Amino acid sequence: MEAEFDEKLLQTFDDEILIHYIESSPTSKESGAVFFLSPNLVAKECGFIREDGIRAMKLAHELRVRVPDIKRVIEWDKERYIIMSRVNGPNLNDCWHQLDLITTIKLAFQLRSFIHRMRSKTSLTAGGLVTGIARSLWIDDYYKLPPHASTECVAAFFNFWGNFVPDNCWIQAKSWSPIFFPPDEPLVFTHQDLAPRNLLVDDTNQLWLVDWEFSGWFPTYLEYVSMHNFWIPRHWTWWDKLKWKVFSWISTGRFKAQNVALRRARDLFMENYGSRESEVMIEGAEWDDLSQRRPGR
Repeated sequence: MEAEFDEKLLQTFDDEILIHYIESSPTSKESGAVFFLSPNLVAKECGFIREDGIRAMKLAHELRVRVPDIKRVIEWDKERYIIMSRVNGPNLNDCWHQLDLITTIKLAFQLRSFIHRMRSKTSLTAGGLVTGIARSLWIDDYYKLPPHASTECVAAFFNFWGNFVPDNCWIQAKSWSPIFFPPDEPLVFTHQDLAPRNLLVDDTNQLWLVDWEFSGWFPTYLEYVSMHNFWIPRHWTWWDKLKWKVFSWISTGRFKAQNVALRRARDLFMENYGSRESEVMIEGAEWDDLSQRRPGR
């Protein structure tokens, strides 16, 4: 019989043995990449740009945002895991239907406090805290953004796609309102994936934030927009949906115009993936040779 994992010996195991323990542990129903290693520890399998997420969690901890403590990072062969303290409690995806309005508002003000502290940290350039790579569903055309993009570069991206008119849409576009994102919009510390599944409530009704892979320096409005980008559970009623609108409004502020604009922009660049070539590439360069992109674009 295999010996039970002893969390007191966490720092003594070599990586190969520890990975064996992790992969033998039960997984979360939300994600097969999350392993319940012990009653007090959880392990998460990491993909690329791991250093951005780790640095973001450390900065959040410094700002007194409730995040799991990182206990150990494992890199062995092609496998990468982060072992963290375990938050014992449901995520909002599982318990939202049971929350009354008063509890919902109390949790919203906790998140509001966290986001306020995070927004106190700003940067002159966008992207991950270490690599500067902007991982975002809202910045995902073929050319994306260069690492450590400026505020002007971010605004140029959103303004291009927000006002882009495909060849077959000129008639419909006459009714579209012009969109303008200012080039001096502050870039603030942003989680960018505050969906219900990433917000945990412990047994004392304290809110915790997990999954920081998409975090980085982004415009203020992206936190609000991203909070409305998840699959709404089928069992959610109109009341559950209304509670989420109130929750996100209290937590992040309201950015309805930006939300509408970015959703339209995303629809456009998903269907016209490489249309920003003339905006990004040096004249005469091959369309897919990203080493020939214009400086700052």
